[in-house]
Order: sequence, then structure tokens, then C-alpha cells
Amino acid sequence: MKDSTSAQSLTLENHLRACWLSEDFAERLPTLHRTLATFTWSYGLFSLLCWWLCCCCWWDSFTAGNSDFVINMWLMLVTQVQSSSSTQKAYAAFPHVAPDTLQYFQYESVSFTCEGFDSSLGWKLMRKIPSENMACGTNWGVLNGSLCVFRNVYVEDSGQYWCETRDGKRSNTVNITVTAGSVIMESPVLPVMEGDDVTLRCKSKTASSSISASFYKNGLLVNNEGKLTICNVSRSDEGLYKCSISDGGESPESLLPACQR
Repeated sequence: MKDSTSAQSLTLENHLRACWLSEDFAERLPTLHRTLATFTWSYGLFSLLCWWLCCCCWWDSFTAGNSDFVINMWLMLVTQVQSSSSTQKAYAAFPHVAPDTLQYFQYESVSFTCEGFDSSLGWKLMRKIPSENMACGTNWGVLNGSLCVFRNVYVEDSGQYWCETRDGKRSNTVNITVTAGSVIMESPVLPVMEGDDVTLRCKSKTASSSISASFYKNGLLVNNEGKLTICNVSRSDEGLYKCSISDGGESPESLLPACQR
């Protein structure tokens, strides 16, 4: 799918160079195209740009009898906008966490935000504790505008966190793990979109960044090359992952979910 999209993008760029664009603008088009496509928040701007460029080229291509190009151009535009829109909507359903990982060492600081949700609904950051659900700023975390800062996390702070409105509507949850051990696995907080690539890294509390690590999926060894990169993620890649460092211990397990576009 990614190869097909790349081919379509190149086809569009080649045809645009032949249209009514200046030489300077045509030279910059590939960079502009990739830059705008990278940021999902700018999919509206990207689509408007494509519409403008299409208007410049459509009549020239149509009158030249190149109907296949016209059709492919519109199909690529629709695919790009739909893909970016679905990615943005999927990611907007989760609270944002920094640093962007599901595992933390004890005494580290973690921040959460419900930024991006409709502020008129009164979103607040919530966590689950054994007896009840509690909002940030009550007896845990410090509110700083829309940011919830959780300093010096402990093992017992592991668990579910989510955004919730005044009337009880919830976002999706993120499940973080805090360990008193010496090894964590760095994996993204948000689900990985099918077709994307993801890299898991092992981090030692004491060792340097250059370490020898092994990675396990559902208890089975899958990689011992220091980091684990999964290309073109699919549902079959979902599972519980962890890493270990020789003579350094192993990380907790974390779920790696895949999300359909």
C-alpha cells in the first residue's frame, strides 16, 4: 500500500512539473508535498493545496487527452485526505503523554494532557485507583493549565489514565507501567497505525545508550539486535512485548496494539 501511494505521489509531482508551475516552485514541490503530508494536523491545508494545484493542471491534462492522469490525481487526493483524517481522529481519542512511552522508571516525571479535545465539555485527566477514579489535581498530579504533571511516579501509579467530560464521557485509556527495576522498554503510547513502522528500544537506568538487548513477543525471543523495528505493522504484530539486557535485567511487558486506518 505504501509503495502504491509513493508511486502515485511521484506521478503527481512529475505531471505538476509539466503544468503551469514556475521552475522554482516545481523544484520545491517534492519537499513541500512530503512536509505537508507528514503532519496529520495539516491535512486540511494539504487538501486545499492539492485542490489548487489540480485546478491549475486539470484543464491542460484533460484537453491533452490524458484522462487516466486526471482520474488518478483525484483518487490520490481523496485517499490522502481520508487517510490523514482517520489518523487524526484515531489519535485524538487518547490523552497525550510525555515522554511518549508506556514504561517509566520510578521517580521519573510524567505529564498528561487532554489538549485537542473540545474544551467546552470540561475535559479532565482521570486515573483509576483500587477504590475509585480520581481527577488530576485532587490528591495526585499538579495542574498547570491544560497540563497534568505527575512528578516522582511510583510503582503503584501504574495503571489506566484517560480524559473525561463533566457528564462522564470518556476517551480511550492509556495504560502506563512504572517499575522499580533497572530496565524499561520504550514503546509508543498511542496504537500504531496499520502499515506504519515502529521501533522498540531497551533502556537501562544505569548503562549507557549503547547496550545489547533482546526482545520478546508473548514470551518468545524475536530479536537480539539491540532494538526492534517492525515494518509495515499489521494486526499479527499485536502482542505483549518486553526486552532484556544481559546482566542488567528485563523490562515489564507492554501491549503493542495496531489500529486500522
